[in-house]
Order: sequence, then C-alpha cells, then structure tokens
Amino acid sequence: MNYILSVELTDKSPVKLHLTTEDNYPIKISVEEIDFTIKKSTNYTLPEYTISFVPQKKISMYAVRVLLPYNENKTGDTSPIYFYDNNICTNAFADIKEIAAETPYTYRSREIVLAQNNSGRLNIAFTTFNRFYTEFGTNKKDIAASIYLENKPVKKGELYTLETIAMDDSTPGLEFFEEYTEILSKKHTVVLPESIPVGWSSWSCLYGSVTQNEVLKQAGELATHWKEKGADLIQIDDGWQEGGSFASIWTNNKNTFPDDIPQLKEELNKLGLRLGLWLSPGLIIDKSEAFENFRPYINTVDGKMVKHFGGDDTLAADINGSVYGLRLDDKYVLDYIKEVFHKCKDEYGACYFKLDFLINLLIRLGNGASRVEYTTGYAVEVYRNFIHEIRKTVGEDSFLLACGSPVGESIGIYDSIRISNDITWEGAGNPGSISPWLIMWKDAQSAFLRSPFHKKVFINDPDALLVRDFDSGHNDGLNLTYEEAKMWATVVAMTGGQILINEEIHKLSEERKALIDNILPPLGLAARPRNFFEFPKCTETFINFDENSQLCALYNWDEEEITKEFKNPFEKKAIMIDCWSHEIIGEIETTYTFTFPPHTCKAMLVKRIPSPGEFLYNDGNFYLGLGERNGKDYYYKA
Repeated sequence: MNYILSVELTDKSPVKLHLTTEDNYPIKISVEEIDFTIKKSTNYTLPEYTISFVPQKKISMYAVRVLLPYNENKTGDTSPIYFYDNNICTNAFADIKEIAAETPYTYRSREIVLAQNNSGRLNIAFTTFNRFYTEFGTNKKDIAASIYLENKPVKKGELYTLETIAMDDSTPGLEFFEEYTEILSKKHTVVLPESIPVGWSSWSCLYGSVTQNEVLKQAGELATHWKEKGADLIQIDDGWQEGGSFASIWTNNKNTFPDDIPQLKEELNKLGLRLGLWLSPGLIIDKSEAFENFRPYINTVDGKMVKHFGGDDTLAADINGSVYGLRLDDKYVLDYIKEVFHKCKDEYGACYFKLDFLINLLIRLGNGASRVEYTTGYAVEVYRNFIHEIRKTVGEDSFLLACGSPVGESIGIYDSIRISNDITWEGAGNPGSISPWLIMWKDAQSAFLRSPFHKKVFINDPDALLVRDFDSGHNDGLNLTYEEAKMWATVVAMTGGQILINEEIHKLSEERKALIDNILPPLGLAARPRNFFEFPKCTETFINFDENSQLCALYNWDEEEITKEFKNPFEKKAIMIDCWSHEIIGEIETTYTFTFPPHTCKAMLVKRIPSPGEFLYNDGNFYLGLGERNGKDYYYKA
C-alpha cells in the first residue's frame, strides 16, 4: 500500500515524501532539518505506524499529514467511492457518504475512515489520542490523515512522537472496525461497568423547563412501572442549575428546584432510584452572573476573546448570548471544576454524570469550526488532563457519559458514549426546520455504524427512548405513529446500550408503555449492519447471539411501501419469531419476502430449527429468551 508523508511548516508549502507500507522499517528521512523516523508495529491484528521526529533547529510546525492516494492503491477506478464518516463528535451523525466527483477535502471523521469501491478498499484509523489534534479528510483523490502541531515552536534536539495510525487495504471495512475497537480496548486498558444504565432522563420531554416536582412525579412513575426491570436511574438534564446552560454556576435553581439537591436525592433513594446530573464544564456564557469572575481565565486568540458558539443562535436551554471556553490548563479553572464535581458527587449524591458540549473545548463549532489552542501544551493533552481530573474527582465508581464530546479523546475515561445526535430538537417543528423523522433515521444510522464501540470501548448510548403520540409542548415536532414508535424502540433495543426514557410517563397510553416494557431489560449486545456500506440508508441489522440464534431487524425508512427479500442467515432451515407479537412468522429455507409500508420495521428472532420438544423461545420480552426468560417458554413442535 502506497502513502505520502506530507510535512507542513508555517508559511511554507508542504514537502511530500512517497512511501509504501512494504518498505523496510524503521524508515529514517530528513525534511527541512527535521529528522523523521517511521516505525511499524505488529503488536495487534492491524499494522500500526508511528511517526516521530527530532528537530535540528528551533522551528514552528503546522501539521504532519499522511496521504493515501486512491489511484496508487486499490480504489483508483471511476466508480463511486463509499466511505464511512464517523464525524467530529459523539452527537454528530455518523454516515456512509458517496464521492462520485471531484470535491474539496471534507475534514470530518476524526477517528476512523473506511473507504471502498468496485476496485478495492482503504482503511485508516488513529489508535492514540494523547497529545495532538487529529482528523481525516477525503475527496476523490485520497484520504488525508492530519496531525496538527498548532504552529507551536518545536525545540531543537527534543523527541516528538505523533499519534499512531493503523492502515490497511485488504481487510473488509466492518472487520477492520471490529479489530480497531479491540486494539483501542487493549491499548487504552478500557474497563467498563458490568451493568448498563436504565432509567429516565428529563431532556427530550421537558427540555430546559425541568422542575423538581416534575422529576419526582416521573420518578414515581418509573419506580412503579419498571424498577423491577432494572430501571433505577433519574438523570436530570440541563435546566436544573442556576443561570442557564453555560452559566458555570452549578447550584440548583431555587425557582424550579426549591429544595436542595441532597434532599431531592434522598426522595429518589426512598424510591430505590439513583441520581444523575447534566453538566457542561469548561464553558461560560457572557450573560452569566459569574462571567466577570471568569473573564481573566477565558481562552483567547492573540489576546482577544473569541466565542466558541452562540450569539444569535438558540442552544440548549439558553436563548442568545455568546459562549466562551475557559483555559483548561489554568490552576484556577481546574480547581474550580474539581470543586464542582466534588460537590455533585459527595454533597449532592450524584453517581451518574452526563458531560456535554465538550467538543467545543477542542473546536469552536459555532465559529468556523476553528481549532482551540492552549498556551501550556498541545490541545489534546490539555483536554485529556482536564477530563482525567474530573474522573479522578468523582472516582471510578461514578458513571460518566460523554455527550457532545470528542470520541477518541474520551477513550479510557468515560464509561458510555452517545452514538447519535439528540433524537429531538426544540424548534424542529418549525416550518423549514429539519424534520423529526429525518433526525430519527439519521440517528438510527449513526447507532448502527458506531456499533463496534459497544462494550469494547464504551457502553453505547442511542439517546432517548421515545414512544409518544402527543405534542410535548416544546415545538419539537415529534408525534409518533404506533409503528414509528415501535421502529425507534427496535433501534434502541438493537443497540444493546443505555435505555433512558425521555417521556412524561403519566401521559403515555398503556399501548405505548407496553413498547417500553417489551425492550427491558436491555440485552447488552449491539446489532451490526448486514451491509456496512449500504447507501444511502441501512435497512437491515443483526445480532449473532450464538451459532443457532440471530436477532434480526429490517427497516423501511422511506415514504413509500417497499418489498425486501430476507436471506436465511443459516445454511439449514430456520424458523422466524416476531419480537413484538411473540408469534411465529414461519419457516425459511433460503429467502423470505416481506412487504413494508412506510416507516415500519420487522424485528425477529431467526433460529435454526431445534429437535421436537426442545426450547424455541420465551415470550417475556423483545429478546424472546436470548436474555432473561421471564415469560412463558415455547417448545418446538415439528
């Protein structure tokens, strides 16, 4: 496999060096009085390459890039190139994209890019995220892996080791992804909690209008209906704190939470429930009462404050106001943030923390997506230290969810990661806004395409379980038909991840509550796309439970009826059982044809036909006996 090393110095054109993965390693080369060494490692299943350098003079460096040209590898024909884009953060959509014509670089996927067409494939991924900001760009010509040195001067004679890259052009994309997450798990010594959180969250039903009384009302509903199925978490989202989303004042709003949080936690504990809290540490809005206190500690560019997002935008529970990032490498800021989390853990009694908007500490998303830089070190090392300090403060026994956060830099620190955007957006019901259904199917794609992270690097979080058929009152446009609600519940169930109900439970019909009941407790296994590069939408996912059982789901995301041929995943005759009705669909030898109206799905257990009298399935829930068997057992009758 051929690649190009591109070294970019400040105000100079890049120097490009053509190399190949077949070269003898280590490779030693010099560029602009900088001595580079490229090492190849085969410690894991995928080959990894690490670039280091020693400057022979003090010099500023902008970036080092590795370019993988399509025409010099196996994807150099004229057919469209399909590539996997993991995007820039947890809450950005993951997608399969098509490059059919010349396009400029799209710097989006930050951890991994998988590309293929009729001629072959290219896979490339970063396996470390220790010090330098990294990202991938791709166009019709090549994939570019960029490692930024931020124009900082490098010291003469000092060794600089860049982030490690895995590259491969022979392994199928999904297989590469699976091996990649195995490497991440081992290299970063990932240890995950054994249990998967189940419970209720306030955001996608109450948004910033959450109140103490409403939390206690929903807590009572949750305990009544689903505590016996493991639902024991109450996660209070944005709106519980003084001053709004980014005020950086982490005490309860006395108008909406008149009692102190410790008292609320005691009320939840009486119901057998745990407390979780939302925070967005490291950011502050200019309309905050604390803004002047933090002004000396706001990160600047050339001595001037530069907003990270906001202004005239509507974000979270705030309207207007500019949001700035704090200097994460300042002792005052670190001490303050540690004090906040110490209070939330030890005084408030929270054991679950949803940390949000943290990608904005590396990229100013609302300001041209410019990269954030710090004075005492490279951006990623500063950010990682910041999050490590939070983890050390709350302890390993606390649960951390990364939301609106970078993915790679979260590995080994967080327990869980959002794998999709918010399933509802306030204002999505406005004319001209993105439709709630578009958000839903794009979130589903994101969940499917990020499935290899689950239980190897993170516990995946598909966002809210929503089944409502009424207007929330927050203009999010979400009002689901029964089949649409069943479809999203299927997606959530098939992720194997967190299940947090974001509903005013007392308003749900018994029919809608039954949808929730049917997918609890979670199976814990994440479905994979049948065809990882299916474009433009993934229409089939599966979970291999054992050699005899496969959980399958087929989806019609379109506005018209479709007919889909389902292929028997086993070589021998199998039987299909519907996950929702708990009834036998029929037997299948080679294929079976289903007809789907718009916005519907079919979830089923496909099982090799057992011997007469042997266990077939259990009707206790969606998983039909693959997990807990709390219903009636059925046995095969020939």
